[in-house]
Amino acid sequence: MLALLEILPVIIFGVVYFLNGKTLDFAGIHYQFNGIYSATAALMAATVLVFVAIWFWKRTLTKGQLGMLAMVLVLGGATLFWHNPLFLKWKPTALSWAFALAFASTQLFSKQGLVERALGEQMALPKNIYARLSFIWAGYFLLMGALNLFVAFNFPEDIWVRYKLWSLASSPLLAVISAIIISPHMKNSHESSSDQTL
Repeated sequence: MLALLEILPVIIFGVVYFLNGKTLDFAGIHYQFNGIYSATAALMAATVLVFVAIWFWKRTLTKGQLGMLAMVLVLGGATLFWHNPLFLKWKPTALSWAFALAFASTQLFSKQGLVERALGEQMALPKNIYARLSFIWAGYFLLMGALNLFVAFNFPEDIWVRYKLWSLASSPLLAVISAIIISPHMKNSHESSSDQTL
């Protein structure tokens, strides 16, 4: 549910983008959609609303969520202010590479990597499995950031927007890969928990 909420602004961004040139007449309001700029404004508004909803639901926002909100507002605002989509095109890469750095650096330079912090209370996995997952996630975000730049600067804008929407499907794939890595160790984790209970 939470993951679906977080990707909702990107879906709204895509929908509004492809309304380019169409006119909205509602309650005396006349508005003509203006491609990437209308989509950027919709992305910013939807992101704020989603994270306000998450805050009311959870009474907290993670550092990752706050970072995502800040990047959307800063780079989206720059896109609208300077009327230049270049800022927005860099946003997915900046966010992905920030996540890649966070996964890799916490694994290398702290007692617990981000994956262990997130999963450690739910399951007991060997340290090397947590490390493997951390670097897989870091590699994933590094790759996604690079792919975004490749598509953004080598293909037309509408192809980049389609890529952004299709790239949402990569997250469930990563979750499946992570589950495959974790599953052989789940039995041992449950056995350890049972032993401690006894």
